Amino acid sequence: DLYKSLEHCNGTPVLTGIRPVIYFIKKSNIVAWPVRPSTAKAAVGEIATYNTAFTLAADKKFMKMDLNDLKNNFEAEAQGERPSRTFNNKLTVVLPGENADTAATVGLLINDSVIIIFFDRSGAARILGNEMYDVQANPSVKTGTSATDEHSTTIEFSVPDTQPAPYYAADIVCESGTINGATGAVKTTTVTP
Repeated sequence: DLYKSLEHCNGTPVLTGIRPVIYFIKKSNIVAWPVRPSTAKAAVGEIATYNTAFTLAADKKFMKMDLNDLKNNFEAEAQGERPSRTFNNKLTVVLPGENADTAATVGLLINDSVIIIFFDRSGAARILGNEMYDVQANPSVKTGTSATDEHSTTIEFSVPDTQPAPYYAADIVCESGTINGATGAVKTTTVTP
């Protein structure tokens, strides 16, 4: 029996939202996937956590996407019928404005599949994407009509999974260096000339 008590200490803050940056990579650039423990051998929290790192193709790294703060959201909803129920994981992100690079990126995303790493406010990394299903990207752009309107690019990513965005406790190798997935802390930085 894998269940255990879920307790919360009154007065402990529960921070909402995600940090204003995500990391992404084409699914085809992943050579080997991290593995979550078997339900028969793991403690309950370990079932939803990847403890080993992605193996990436030669010279490939996660890329960064900066977001508008306080406008991004993750949600998971159960779907399907027993014994094949899964979660529909959805990550909605808002990028500031739009330029040629943003337009080209969302143009590629609508017909490709990426894996996304995002951080909750406590600093824990979460994975959107898996080996079984491709992530779908649905972008939209609005320029606004008045001086006080928002000019932004919104992307809704969605994918079925057996867990609501599993946790990722291993290293994230990205263009700017290496980040600890368990804490969100930068481990090393890449110095550019």
